[in-house]
Amino acid sequence: EKTIEGITDDIFAKSKLELDLDNAKRRLGVDKVRLKAAREGLGRCIEETAEEISTQLIIQNQMYDECLAKSCQEEPGVMSQLSEIVSKMVNRGKLAVGTEVEMQVGGVIKKARVEKEHVDGTYDLNIWSVVNICNRNYEEGYDVSTGQECASAVPRLRLTKLGGKDTQPIPKNAPRNPKDPKIVAYLYEEAARTKAILDKTVTGAVAAINSTSNHRCEAMIAPLKAQERALLKCLDKYNGQFTRITDIARTTIMCRTLCTVCEVLRWIWTNKCE
Repeated sequence: EKTIEGITDDIFAKSKLELDLDNAKRRLGVDKVRLKAAREGLGRCIEETAEEISTQLIIQNQMYDECLAKSCQEEPGVMSQLSEIVSKMVNRGKLAVGTEVEMQVGGVIKKARVEKEHVDGTYDLNIWSVVNICNRNYEEGYDVSTGQECASAVPRLRLTKLGGKDTQPIPKNAPRNPKDPKIVAYLYEEAARTKAILDKTVTGAVAAINSTSNHRCEAMIAPLKAQERALLKCLDKYNGQFTRITDIARTTIMCRTLCTVCEVLRWIWTNKCE
């Protein structure tokens, strides 16, 4: 518009510019309407997809609970064995004072905080508690002063450390910034080496279980996660922090019974974790 105002001696050039400007304004208006409609459509699509996914998750969760209950009924006592094995594999290493953990108290999982470590490797803890007054939650938190809801000399095996998602260590010679896209190539190089070990471990476990027991399992070897999928997941869930992608190399062992799961985990623990 300022350019048009500056043209005084060429009426034809001025008229053409005014016409072009009007056309540009009309196109801009049309584009804005289309953009608004596209955004509204995208919003509706997101809401419908979220609703559909939520419904599917609820159904899958119900199916999972039903299958788990059926397995526990068919194999009484095995779930306790499985929990014990998993605890041995996961609940390891020292816990610093102040570390938050989860522990079972009276059959319920509760949050707790480490207050003291003993020389025998057990821990004293303060359990997160809620004070109820007139059937309403009045206050919640840790109460060290009164000693209310505390546990003493709890074995490390019973304590699951709380915290954020694990991250991949930054490979040697890779950029130090976990958000640098160049780090992806190094992570995939590390994952390729890890996959060779992982595949060997899985096939070894399956072969050993199938040849030495009545339980049967199957190895489902998967390729490395596609880079496009990994990058999309990183940007969508991890705010661009590439080191939070921890499943580039992955695999599955399909077991039809809880007993088989226990056998597989015992084999892996005995042969690779110690």
